[in-house]
Amino acid sequence: MIRTAKHAEERLLTRELQGASHSPDGTLCANGSNSGVTTLWETEGLRDIHTFNRFLLGAHVRVFSPDGKRLAVGSGGREAIRLWSMESKQELLTLNGEGLVFEDAAFSPDGDVLGARNQQGMLLLWRAPSWEEIAEAEARGPSLQVIGRPE
Repeated sequence: MIRTAKHAEERLLTRELQGASHSPDGTLCANGSNSGVTTLWETEGLRDIHTFNRFLLGAHVRVFSPDGKRLAVGSGGREAIRLWSMESKQELLTLNGEGLVFEDAAFSPDGDVLGARNQQGMLLLWRAPSWEEIAEAEARGPSLQVIGRPE
C-alpha cells in the first residue's frame, strides 16, 4: 500500500532510473547512462532540471558530496571522474584515472576525500581542495568503508 505521494515518487524513481543517486537532503536525484549522459531530477514532481553531457565512455557511477554541493560522476578512460557544482551546474574538474572504469565512489563524511573503486579492484583517493590523488590501494571488498561510507 502506498502511504504518501512522496513515497510513490521515491518508488517510481528507484524503479525507473537505474543507478540513481539521491542528494543528502533528498531533493535531487542523478542517474546516468552508457551514452555518457547524467540527468539531474527534482524528486518532488520528477522534473528533469539539468543534463550533464560530458562522458564519451558512459556514466557508470554517481555520488553527491555530504553537503550536496558537488556531484561526482565516474566513467572510464582519461575522463575517469568529473566533479560538478550543484549550484552552477558547471564542471569543477576532471580527475584522471588513466584508463580505468570506475564502478563505485563515495565521499568521506566531511566531503574532503573522494574515493573510487575501479573494475580491477583498485581504490583511488583524492583530497580536497586540490583534489590531488593521495592514495592508491587494492580494494579487498565491494564497499568503500575505508573512507567512511556505511554499507
